Amino acid sequence: MEKYTIEERRTILYVLTEVMLADEILHPAEQDFFNKVFYEINADVADMTAMEHIDNNYALEVFHRMSEEKQSRLRKTLYDMAMADGVLDYREQQILDFYA
Repeated sequence: MEKYTIEERRTILYVLTEVMLADEILHPAEQDFFNKVFYEINADVADMTAMEHIDNNYALEVFHRMSEEKQSRLRKTLYDMAMADGVLDYREQQILDFYA
């Protein structure tokens, strides 16, 4: 697995949070999934703090600079986050479509 840059880690956390909060319900399975990804990508507290300064346009820009493998992996991760609570909400689908 490729290592993620600081920008990529923060963008992944930002987009995951977007999906997690899209339906305005924080399900425990979503929180667990977020924590799992957080550790898999070697994120830290500084990434969480810096993530607050990211917006959709910046996230999309970073996403497009990622390798094809990372983009594909992130799309799957976003889908898995959206399905963590067993329901694909239309607001979650909109975010998935944004990064399609």
